[in-house]
Amino acid sequence: MGLVLACGLAGRAAAQSVHTDFDTRANFGKYHTYFSVVKTQWDNPLQERRVAEDIDSVLAAKGWQRVDRRDQADAVVAIHGATRARRELSTFYDDPGWTGWGWRRFGAGFGRSTTSVRMIPVGTMVVDIFDRQSQQLVWRGTAKADLSDNPSRNTSKDVKAVAKMFHDFPPRVHG
Repeated sequence: MGLVLACGLAGRAAAQSVHTDFDTRANFGKYHTYFSVVKTQWDNPLQERRVAEDIDSVLAAKGWQRVDRRDQADAVVAIHGATRARRELSTFYDDPGWTGWGWRRFGAGFGRSTTSVRMIPVGTMVVDIFDRQSQQLVWRGTAKADLSDNPSRNTSKDVKAVAKMFHDFPPRVHG
């Protein structure tokens, strides 16, 4: 039986990547109301709505109230989403190139190898919060994860990403 070695050249992104950034000069204590808008259309309008509802729930738990008109809001929450394909290369070697007594008689080789290419959809979500008056960005959260063909798995990833994104929200400015 040949030895099988698998080399993932691109590597699997096993966990979500979630990051936040904010303007340290912003006074987050003055924001109590927000207007929300989905700025980019995703491939799945149902997922867009679920993410917007998740963000609404998290912000409500933080004491923020969603309003229906932009001019009534202290802040504007813009939700962006995109998908792209990430290439993953896997090489499998079915023969290490040696026999039980040493290297092959007619030269040392690595046997046969097969490389396969898989395209893996990757979803990226960006949540921007702008001060409505100044129209300046005051907070940004980003999340990136491999997507599944199963909508419930993607929903679970979205819920976790939003929870991680807003875990320490509103940021406490030190100084």
